[in-house]
Amino acid sequence: MKRCLAVFVAMCLVWTAGTVSASSLAYQPESLSLTIPAGAEQQAFIKVGVEDGSSPTYFLFFMDRLVNANLPAEWLSVSPASAFLFGSSSAASLLTIRVPDGTSTGVYSAYMLSRAMAAHDVAQPGNGIRIDVTVPSQCSGIPVVTLDSLQPLIIWPPDHSMTQVVVTGTVQMPAGCTVAEAGYAIEDEYRMISGIGKIRIDTGGNFTVALPVEAMRHGQDKDGRHYTITVYARNEAGSGSSITRTVVVPHDHSDK
Repeated sequence: MKRCLAVFVAMCLVWTAGTVSASSLAYQPESLSLTIPAGAEQQAFIKVGVEDGSSPTYFLFFMDRLVNANLPAEWLSVSPASAFLFGSSSAASLLTIRVPDGTSTGVYSAYMLSRAMAAHDVAQPGNGIRIDVTVPSQCSGIPVVTLDSLQPLIIWPPDHSMTQVVVTGTVQMPAGCTVAEAGYAIEDEYRMISGIGKIRIDTGGNFTVALPVEAMRHGQDKDGRHYTITVYARNEAGSGSSITRTVVVPHDHSDK
């Protein structure tokens, strides 16, 4: 039987070389959208048939290739992998998608195309089945942001120069979580130096960032000029936390 099948396929390839077919494949469903955690799998039935076929018999490969894909082909398997189509009939197969352990959170997509061959005809593959696999985050919990040092806390003298406040600290993520985003915001009471930026976290969760500030305050500003500094972090599950501290350009430094 296997030898006869191989001969049939080989004859189809020879007979159909260089031909352009009016027949095409039709798929059910046209799209699949699945959420599969890393280390898990899901299954779905698919059906493929030939429209406007010029031959009474076609040999069908359910999964010929993936196109427009960041979905790895090795995640997919079909059973059966092939079938005969007779007349206007369609054939069904069980599609299994298994996401390996350790796969990063994200959306993985592809168009899966089948292939159907007959004597003197190879059906056009059509649009295929669009497959979207969402791998959700398995992270839970909230990151902890700590400021170990904020220097200087008091900016003096108020000589109108630009200086820096150096912020050091740590971001601790719950087990199974990674840092998706970390950054800072600085708000100037005078609305002149305000801004936001990203913070680079090293493998130990530590960070250091130098923020520009102006060593100036208005003479009539009795409580001084305040800069409010916020550091925040967010994990891939969308949970985040922040911590806020203030540095000041005082009006009078005589008692310090």
